[in-house]
Amino acid sequence: PAETDMSIRPGWFYHKNEKPHSLERLFDTYLKTVGNNSTFNLNIPPMPNGKFNDEDVKMLEALGKMIEEEFKTNLAEGIDFEIKEGFGETQPEYILKLPKSEMVKYIEIAERISEGQRIETFMVFAKNKNGGWDKTEQGTTIGSRKILRLDDTIETDEIKIRVTSSRDIPDIEWIKVY
Repeated sequence: PAETDMSIRPGWFYHKNEKPHSLERLFDTYLKTVGNNSTFNLNIPPMPNGKFNDEDVKMLEALGKMIEEEFKTNLAEGIDFEIKEGFGETQPEYILKLPKSEMVKYIEIAERISEGQRIETFMVFAKNKNGGWDKTEQGTTIGSRKILRLDDTIETDEIKIRVTSSRDIPDIEWIKVY
């Protein structure tokens, strides 16, 4: 599995004149690592006295709260998705119908990877108010966890994921919507 190492500060070691990275940068890195099938190792360098700097601790707390807040309510909790034949058995479509129209900011997808990562490319569509489909995202590899941050929050009651390239028959484990 991929691994991403980053320090909360510009340098790997503690320097009194350095400040922690911004909350926005840390959250963006979280989405680009954990949200892209990778682990995220965030280094917190101790001060010379062996303790963590108060600013670093506050930034960690803020990052934790932001992650918790952004992903607090899975709008698709308890909803099973439907699998439709797309363009052959290695290119199915996964349809997730929400009980009502919701404002969507993130879509999270995971493959069941016990037999290996299979999906190479995919597209995501959201049903619009006219009943048509608007392409919202496209990507490569899903793996153990893919978090898509939509460029614009969308209002929809249905999400469609179309696999466009796969090494074998895809096996999506979950689709979450926030």
